Amino acid sequence: MMKKWKYALMAAATDLVIPAFASRAEMPPIGMPSPLVEYKTYHALAEATDSRPLFLPKGTLLAGQCHLTDYIAIGGKLSDIRYRMDDGSTLSVRTARMEGEEAGKNISGVYTGRWESRMIGATEVMTAKTMDGSLAAFWTEGEYAFSVVGSKMSDDVFDALLSDVFVDMSEQFYGEAANPLARKTSCGTENPLSTPA
Repeated sequence: MMKKWKYALMAAATDLVIPAFASRAEMPPIGMPSPLVEYKTYHALAEATDSRPLFLPKGTLLAGQCHLTDYIAIGGKLSDIRYRMDDGSTLSVRTARMEGEEAGKNISGVYTGRWESRMIGATEVMTAKTMDGSLAAFWTEGEYAFSVVGSKMSDDVFDALLSDVFVDMSEQFYGEAANPLARKTSCGTENPLSTPA
């Protein structure tokens, strides 16, 4: 009889103690903000991330078949502009301003370990295909890191977007080409206007 009473008491104590510990472990910290914040416009996203996010311009490849779905800031520093195509494929375009020694940083969110290097224009781009067939790329230009991830998208469409739109735009608008005063003049000397007084 005494044994039954002890077991009943231990069971009751366990029922009281275990849920208290379990509930503390499962509850998120009070007041912890989400690292994902959605914005309604490109300009609001740019201001929130203190950057110039790369995007898919209207009228380029996939014109009329591509629809912007989200402007998202991640951690206040990384922008993620998302698109959905008429065929159900999706595209995520990320941009982050690099600080310190972050050159070559992978901001794609894809961690496959099977990245391959290839040259597109004058830019080294790392590309990968994930287990679920998603296609990913990341690269840097100037002080920015970029990535593009396509899901349920054909290799041909992804490659065309990557080379003809995104890498080309990054070279023209974020790299040395975007700052003509920093380039050499046609006779090979530094432009005097590019050096501080």
